[in-house]
Amino acid sequence: MQDGARWYELRYDAATDSLLVRLATVPPETPVRQRTLEGGLLVVHAREDGQPVAWEVRQASRAGPLLSQILASLREISGALDALVAEAPRDFAAFLAWEAAQDGAFERLRGEVRRKAGGDDAHARLIVNLFAALDQRWQRADQRLHLSSLRVVSPKAEAVLYPPVVVRRTRAGAEPDKGEIEPVLVAEVVPEDADQAALAPRLEAYEAIPALRRILLLTLGRPRVVWRVRDAAGRWQEGKAEGRAAQVALDELGLVLPLDAVYAGPAPA
Repeated sequence: MQDGARWYELRYDAATDSLLVRLATVPPETPVRQRTLEGGLLVVHAREDGQPVAWEVRQASRAGPLLSQILASLREISGALDALVAEAPRDFAAFLAWEAAQDGAFERLRGEVRRKAGGDDAHARLIVNLFAALDQRWQRADQRLHLSSLRVVSPKAEAVLYPPVVVRRTRAGAEPDKGEIEPVLVAEVVPEDADQAALAPRLEAYEAIPALRRILLLTLGRPRVVWRVRDAAGRWQEGKAEGRAAQVALDELGLVLPLDAVYAGPAPA
């Protein structure tokens, strides 16, 4: 999301248990460097996709109120994005080009366009915990793990989705553009009383992606994960695991996911 010259994007660094907030673009002549600002916050000037950017690093973010504070800031600047929905093209190919050019992220499902949904502190904490749990167990060189910023396109369903966590297949020597990724796994967070009929169009759009192997649905409010997994014959099967002691074998990633790591911390009020 962009507001004038300021950028707001969250990225969790599991190695240092830090939340990185992209604050602003940096003039092209700015060298890659690090410096400390007032209050002890560290700003890293670096290059991302060839462009200079600044990242503010805040330590131990998962344990404090930082996620709530940043989400509140994001909501303050997000109102203008709603007005852009009316400008979205109806043609799917035109929509893909339009959406890729926007500062904000917009989803499309069954012809309806909306900006990427956010969430509260409990929602954000669950996503960060999942990302960290996967990242700490990661051993695959042919796949890459992404948090909250990767566009997933389902051409057959003419849908564009932004799942909170995505694992995509990588190919040596080539980086796919924004519309050509091959997702292996996507994860979503759903309320405990989620309307299954309302979830169906989203699941159908995911299942129409040939490369996708698994959809994880994390329940907000209690340790419960439901998944849809594609079997060897190409059919989608459903499973679930409940309780902090439960584990989910993610064969497509070559790891086992413990629910106590995903649901670490106090239960939401």
